[in-house]
Amino acid sequence: MAQQLALACDEPFDFAANEPLLYHDPERYGYTSIFRAGGKPRQVSVRLKDLQSFLHKQGTGGKDQYIAQNEFSKPNRQAVWS
Repeated sequence: MAQQLALACDEPFDFAANEPLLYHDPERYGYTSIFRAGGKPRQVSVRLKDLQSFLHKQGTGGKDQYIAQNEFSKPNRQAVWS
């Protein structure tokens, strides 16, 4: 699957940064949640259409990040960590 996506893109497929795009379609309406554990833990809601740019801004530089496999109709404002 990753090779097929790499062939369809202009640049090589970075599996670490783009793996969530294999199960979240940016063409769909909705949100997903990302939990970042390092430093001050926090959860953020990201629109599916903005997911790829959000992941590229975050990078993969050793931070623990967990992405929900679920999709939501509106942003999740619930605090995960207090």
